[in-house]
Amino acid sequence: MKKSLLVVLVVACALTPPRAQAQQGWQLQLPPTLKHLYGVDFVNSSVGFACGDDNLLFTTDAGNTWTEQETGTTNKLYSVSALSPACAMIVGRDGIILRTVDSGSHWNSQKGVRVMPLKGTCFIDTLRGWAVGWYGTVIQTSDGGRHWDKINSNTTLFLNAICAQDNSLVVAVGEHGVLIKNSNDKAGWTVIPSETVEDLNSICFAGKTTLFAVGAKGTVIRSTN
Repeated sequence: MKKSLLVVLVVACALTPPRAQAQQGWQLQLPPTLKHLYGVDFVNSSVGFACGDDNLLFTTDAGNTWTEQETGTTNKLYSVSALSPACAMIVGRDGIILRTVDSGSHWNSQKGVRVMPLKGTCFIDTLRGWAVGWYGTVIQTSDGGRHWDKINSNTTLFLNAICAQDNSLVVAVGEHGVLIKNSNDKAGWTVIPSETVEDLNSICFAGKTTLFAVGAKGTVIRSTN
């Protein structure tokens, strides 16, 4: 009898769905939308924003529940940068730039330079940030996104993503393996070889000196200097 009971328990454990067992690894969340989502950023372990097809989500409990917010636009929103629990920036189609200072209760369109669609944005603090987009567009702000200035990127290729450790190094990537950087807050950007011609879609720092970029056809590149 004990042997039979043990066999039943083993089989039951084997058939238990992963979500019913210990919560480990990746878990599917249930946001209140079926629209595509393109960008996500968290201020801390609890507060975060996600954006997509003219929609925006906000969470204060580490993503266990999400609240859909009104953006006042029908444009696709590609990238979000969370500056604080109350303040965040979003960029998207037609060069749209949205800013909130009340945790997303209200989103205001920013009056920046007229630019092409914007695909990526990042901030190093509540004041200083960048956004990148089509045809080598790079814009920057030093007042928390209230005003933006267009700067020369030295490329006309589409830029898809940007990341920064601080003012000492800002890096953006895009189509055909283009990779540009700005060091020590200089006015100009430098195009550097990326060793690939595939489109690069995202980039991030892994520590202070290591960078990873990923893109089409399983492309993964790394820099350690």
